[in-house]
Amino acid sequence: DVDAAGLAPPDAGVDACVATGDEVCNGVDDDCDGIADERFGVGGDCAVGLGACARTGHRTCAPDGTAVCDVEAGQPTDESCNGLDDDCDEQTDEGFDVGLACSFSEAACISRGFMVCTEDGAGTVCGATPIVVRDELCNQLDDDCDGNVDEGVLVTLYFDGDNDLYGDDAMTMMGCPDMVAMYVTQGGDCN
Repeated sequence: DVDAAGLAPPDAGVDACVATGDEVCNGVDDDCDGIADERFGVGGDCAVGLGACARTGHRTCAPDGTAVCDVEAGQPTDESCNGLDDDCDEQTDEGFDVGLACSFSEAACISRGFMVCTEDGAGTVCGATPIVVRDELCNQLDDDCDGNVDEGVLVTLYFDGDNDLYGDDAMTMMGCPDMVAMYVTQGGDCN
């Protein structure tokens, strides 16, 4: 039998909900509102831990009536130089001098950069491009790192006003070939 509202009468053998107080996380509708564990977000996503220890899971009920995440945080490890928070303290690469300015110098040449992690994560190295000292080239650089640019390699350049690849012997300068507009390495222009 059911009444006009579609509910069985109390004497029909159906237990009526009896509110036991505030809702607790236990899979039961403790407050008789038709929804069990509505305040606890059971089944929703959750996260625990920091850095490399962070884990994601789902909210579930604990034996004490509270909601917990169904995973545990990972275990911290010794900090390595790798861009990760290995020891799970919200800091990366602490104890390493990552990002500090550094440089290589060879005589008059300096190459600047920043400290970066070694491939094995055990330390840091200067990330500046190493200096390679070489014979001087005519390129407006100090290739041999002696503080002088293009010494001993400059050539006589001739002004080529008519663009015939022959320059005027009376209008010369010292420079690097192909680096000064309207100047060529061949003199003897006859027009």
